[in-house]
Amino acid sequence: MRFAVLYRPCILALLALCTMPLAQGVCPPNKWRCSNNNQCVLKDWRCDGRVHCEDGSDEQNCGNWTCTPTRWRCSNDQCIWKGFRCDGQVHCDGSDELNCGDWTCLPTSWKCDNNKCIWGIDRCDGRIHCADGSDEKNCANWTCSPTWWKCGDDLQCIWQEEVCDGDSDCDDGSDEQNCEQWTCPPSGMWKCRDKDLCIKRYRRCDGTDDCADGSDEDNCVSCVYGAWKCNNDTKCVTSSQRCDGNTDCGDGSDEHNCV
Repeated sequence: MRFAVLYRPCILALLALCTMPLAQGVCPPNKWRCSNNNQCVLKDWRCDGRVHCEDGSDEQNCGNWTCTPTRWRCSNDQCIWKGFRCDGQVHCDGSDELNCGDWTCLPTSWKCDNNKCIWGIDRCDGRIHCADGSDEKNCANWTCSPTWWKCGDDLQCIWQEEVCDGDSDCDDGSDEQNCEQWTCPPSGMWKCRDKDLCIKRYRRCDGTDDCADGSDEDNCVSCVYGAWKCNNDTKCVTSSQRCDGNTDCGDGSDEHNCV
């Protein structure tokens, strides 16, 4: 009895401490804290129509939530990516496909004559993406995207990697002409010694002749399993050196195309 009386104040204090609400944590600026107070989700996920919080609080009280700058607010208070607005497909309650005549497509997109927004790279690529076919009209006056190449007839844009790759991608065949003067894109292509063909860089030193003269299998450096070969084919680096923020290849290729 004396023990219980003596320690009762301590026990009560301990119970009071355990029942106190947890201190509100701080999420990074790009995240929102769920109501359960122990989970942070991206602000872009707030009111996007899908539950990301364990307690579902990210999809509650959306009427009082302001969509992030990259999102557009539907009539049902759902926040969708702005690129979905007027793209010809319904992504919320259908309001995203209404009043498209007043909508300005994203800078990376292009607006069809029927007010549909398509990717800018789909403009004049030889395939119809607009229901009215307007994306393939007046292509002679269209400037291809920076990573694309315009065919000789000025009517079609193709990927630069498709130029001089041995397959005709332009309707007029101009992408496979004058290949000796063409410089292969350094990011993912390699030029054969005969200068008439560009091959994917990963085909270089893969044990198979992809160049007509077999030059893609000359002077190869063999890397041990788990290592990564530099694009200049003169050095191997460890997988941990790939995309680690330090340049280990002489051409810096180990820090290219990192996500």
